[in-house]
Amino acid sequence: MAILVCIVILPFILYCAAKRNLYSVKLLVLMCFFQNIFLVILAPYIDKTGYNIIVLIKEVYVALSILVGIFSMKKIHKFDAYCYFCIIILSFCLLAHSKGTWMQILVSVRQLYLPFLFYLFARQINLSENEFIKFIKWFIGLGVLSCGFGAIELAIGDSFWQLFHYEKYSMLKIGQANVVYGYFNSIAMYTYDLHMFFDKMIKRMSSVLVDPVILGQLLSLAALLLFFVKGLFKYQKAWFCVIAISVILTFAKGGIVIAMITGAVLVKQIYGKRMLGNALLFFGTLLFIYALFFSVESGSSGSEHLAGLFDHINSFPYHPFGTGIGSEGNLAINMAGLETEKSGESFVGTVIGQLGIGIFLYTTYTYGLYHQTVRRLTTYSNKCTNNILKTVNVATLVLFLTSFINNTAISFTSCFIYIVILGIRIVPDKETTKKLNI
Repeated sequence: MAILVCIVILPFILYCAAKRNLYSVKLLVLMCFFQNIFLVILAPYIDKTGYNIIVLIKEVYVALSILVGIFSMKKIHKFDAYCYFCIIILSFCLLAHSKGTWMQILVSVRQLYLPFLFYLFARQINLSENEFIKFIKWFIGLGVLSCGFGAIELAIGDSFWQLFHYEKYSMLKIGQANVVYGYFNSIAMYTYDLHMFFDKMIKRMSSVLVDPVILGQLLSLAALLLFFVKGLFKYQKAWFCVIAISVILTFAKGGIVIAMITGAVLVKQIYGKRMLGNALLFFGTLLFIYALFFSVESGSSGSEHLAGLFDHINSFPYHPFGTGIGSEGNLAINMAGLETEKSGESFVGTVIGQLGIGIFLYTTYTYGLYHQTVRRLTTYSNKCTNNILKTVNVATLVLFLTSFINNTAISFTSCFIYIVILGIRIVPDKETTKKLNI
C-alpha cells in the first residue's frame, strides 16, 4: 500500500520540484495538513515500514526541490549561504558527534535540520505578489476547513477516532495505544489544565492534523493573518472568530501564546496603538506566566516543559559541545525508545543537550531571518503583502521564543508554514519594480 501511495504521488513531486511555483508550495502544505489523517485511514493496511515511508515523502520532496534549485541558482544571498553552512555543520556532527541507535539519530537530526531546510525550500519558490496573496488566502481556507472537521470531532466526542481505527495508527506511530474514557485515544488529545473546575480531562480539538498542539500552532497564524491583513475575505471578521475559537478549543498553549504576544506587538506596529499594545503585551505575559505555573502546580505538563530547558542548561558546563545527536529530545524518547532522565519538552534544551554551543547556529538563524524579512519590506508597495510579512515575521520570532519550553514548536508540520512564507521569493509588481529600479 505504501508503495502504491508513492507511485501515485511521485509525478506530482517531480513536477512541483522542477517547476517550483505556486503549486509547489501548495503541495507541501497539503502533505503537512493531511498526512496524519491519511495515515490514520491507511493504518490497518500498512506496517511500520510503510508508515515511515509515507511520513518521509514530504522530506524527500523538500530535499529534492532544494537540490533542483541549487543547479539552477544564479547567485546566492548571504542568509541563504548561512543556511547551507549550518546544514554542512550539522552533517559533520551527524558523522562525528552522534550517539544512540540509528533511529534515535535519524529522528533527532531530522528535527535539527528543519529550520534551515524550510527556508531553503521556500527560496526556490518564485511567486508574484498576486500569487503570494492567493496562497495566503488558500492557507487560511484550509484552516477554516480544519475548524469544520474539528467541530464535528468535538460534537461526536470521545468515540470519534474509533471510526478511523485510531488505535492502529497509534501503534504504528509510538508502539502503543492508550485507552481514555473507554476509547482508544491519545492522552495528548485531552487537557488536564481545567481538572480543578470539571474534575476530569477535557477533549481538545485535533482535526485533520490529529494533534491539538500542531493544529493550534497553525490556526494561530491563520487567525493573526485574518486580524491584521484586511481585505482578504468577505465576512473576514466572522472567519476570524471561527478560527480564534478553534485555537482556544485546541488548548494549545504554544499557539495561544503566539497569538497573544504577536497580536500585542502588531497592534503597535500596524495600528500604531502603542499604549494598547503595551497593555496587551503586559497582560499576555502575566497570563502566560500564570498559565505556566498553574500547569506546574496542577500536576500537568508545565514542570516537564521547564525541566526540558533547565536540565540541559545545567548540564551545559559539563558538556559544552553536547552529548551528541540522538542523545536527547522527545522525538528520540517517544519514537525511538531513548531512555534518559532529562525531559525532552524543550526544543532549545534539546539542541543544547545534543550540540552544546551549537545552539548559536539557531540563535543566529532566528536573528538573521527576522532582519532579512524587515529589509524585504521596503521592496513591496502592496500594503497587503507588507502586512502579511510583518505578521508572519513577528509570529515566527515568537514561535522560536516558545521553543524554549516547547519541543513541538519546531516540528515538520507545526512550523513549516511560518518559515516558508518568510522565505518565498516574491516578485514585486511592475510599478514597484520600476520605482525601485530592480
